[in-house]
Amino acid sequence: MILCFSGTGNSRYIAKRIADELQDEIVDVNAKIKALDYSPIKTGDNAIVVTPTYAWRIPKILSDWLSKTNLFSAKRIWFGVVSFKCSR
Repeated sequence: MILCFSGTGNSRYIAKRIADELQDEIVDVNAKIKALDYSPIKTGDNAIVVTPTYAWRIPKILSDWLSKTNLFSAKRIWFGVVSFKCSR
């Protein structure tokens, strides 16, 4: 299962590519956060969280949601962090 949080669509693009390759489903974490939905999610053995980085970390709103949501049946949780190169 792919859990996707995206601010601009870049992370959603990466999540879709991963989901297509693994033939897995995407859960829209943005929608769950907006709905205050912290219901447990059955992920299967692997859960992949795709997210942007904000100030060198995952967004606090996502971190808060993850701490309140039970990802049951996950043996491994992988993080795919989307970043960009900043040049001066």
